[in-house]
Amino acid sequence: MNPVNTFLRASGYGLVGFVLFFLATPMLVILIFSFDASRFPMIPWGGFSLDWHRAAWSDPAVRAAFATSMIVALASGAIATVLGFCAAYLDYRYRFPGKRLFILMVGLPPAIPITVLSVAILMAAGQIGMLGNVTTIIAFHVALGASCAMGIIRLRLAEISSDLEMAAWNLGASPVKSLLHVIMPLC
Repeated sequence: MNPVNTFLRASGYGLVGFVLFFLATPMLVILIFSFDASRFPMIPWGGFSLDWHRAAWSDPAVRAAFATSMIVALASGAIATVLGFCAAYLDYRYRFPGKRLFILMVGLPPAIPITVLSVAILMAAGQIGMLGNVTTIIAFHVALGASCAMGIIRLRLAEISSDLEMAAWNLGASPVKSLLHVIMPLC
């Protein structure tokens, strides 16, 4: 291998490592000092303690927020994955009028900066009177997550030979069975 290419590759890895270290260091410092017995984060460390964690978990508002976050995460993740798979399979398997527009509309949410999209969603939810509703939060998370899931699943579907599905049909599997037992396990 060319020494210049080796140097460039090593420099690229070094730069990526430095950026990741730069981004992760504040989170690591917060994590470490969350176990500090002192009231304020300072060096030298005041000793190991779980008091701050106990205080946080004793607050009912924190527990309720955690439960809501888990509900939103699990529900939106499951729904977005199913819808993303359906959209990816539709794109992969079928040709239909308006397919390019469909792909454009599904791929639009990740293309918009998340802050702009979040403010727009917040304003829209406020206009229709559904601000702070868990169902609304799940719906908007699904709208964002489904397009990401579709992109990832579509890439995986492109790697799967279409002959596998046809072979399942030739061996007597219905289209639904071939989808459930051949395509989905490979995704």
